[in-house]
Amino acid sequence: MLVRNEYEKQMKEKNNRKQTKSSSKKPVQSLYKAPSGSRTKEQVMDPIFKLEFEDSKGTIHEAVVHKSDEGITVAKRIGSKADLPQSLIEALARRIDAEMNNYTSAS
Repeated sequence: MLVRNEYEKQMKEKNNRKQTKSSSKKPVQSLYKAPSGSRTKEQVMDPIFKLEFEDSKGTIHEAVVHKSDEGITVAKRIGSKADLPQSLIEALARRIDAEMNNYTSAS
């Protein structure tokens, strides 16, 4: 009987310790985290299509064309990488403008 009383006493103390420990903890609160506002350039610029151009050496050049881009700007960027003559840059600019018109009028 003594052993049982001792056991029950220990169990009560153990349970009381658990209750006091868990009740003394602060409740978990989720903190408000403000949005950072840092968007990637592509999210801000709204991409329309991806242009792939293969030069005479077989190298493929890629450029993402955005709504806010101008055909000549994209063509010059690709032309400088691919070392294109001015006449081809102008032709590429016209083609990019035509594609941009197709995509923007379809939307």
